[in-house]
Amino acid sequence: MTRALLSRIDAEPAQPVTVNATDLANAIKAKVPEVVTVITCTESNDPDNLIGRPNGYTSAALLQDARAQSTDLSNDSGVVIEVFATPEAAQKRSDYILSILTASPILGSEWNHVSEASLMRVSGKLPPSANDEFAVAWNNGRP
Repeated sequence: MTRALLSRIDAEPAQPVTVNATDLANAIKAKVPEVVTVITCTESNDPDNLIGRPNGYTSAALLQDARAQSTDLSNDSGVVIEVFATPEAAQKRSDYILSILTASPILGSEWNHVSEASLMRVSGKLPPSANDEFAVAWNNGRP
């Protein structure tokens, strides 16, 4: 083997950028005044019971919005941010949720925004203008 190839084999692999749902939620909270609290999901309070599980997310956080008038640990209280191992997993989760809600409108509605390996789920109980506000915050000022 050549020296260049050996040095590439011996080099440590690049570490993936670690994104945390709570950090993303706090960044959005700083931009959306109606967010009253951020709750980090753990194994004991995860409403979907997916944290750390196969095909689940690596982290999740809830943003409780005063306009939602709900304190449930679900996106009914405002927004849920879920972070996955890959962008494909985040998109797959979004597609799955939207397919269920499309097939069964009685279950409610939500807006989903995917960015890399993260999914922001905005409750359909909020007005469309709230979704627009969260989308701008999610996209760092871009609509």
